Amino acid sequence: MTARFFETYRGVVYPWQMDHMGHMNVRWYTDCFDQATWHLFAAVGLTPTYLREQNKAMAALDQHTLYKAEVVAGEPL
Repeated sequence: MTARFFETYRGVVYPWQMDHMGHMNVRWYTDCFDQATWHLFAAVGLTPTYLREQNKAMAALDQHTLYKAEVVAGEPL
């Protein structure tokens, strides 16, 4: 089976997302990952409509983030 990759998020780092060291603050990484997750869920059929109709819900119970490199204002995500 061949893996299929697809884009779940596209954005840019804004100056107001910077911390005091000039890197994107960790809270914004989490926001971007959250947005990407909802696109992933929708791609596999877990849409807001489906969840409502099935009386189901989603909750993030545990999250681990591995930072490979810092991003700064103007960089694409």
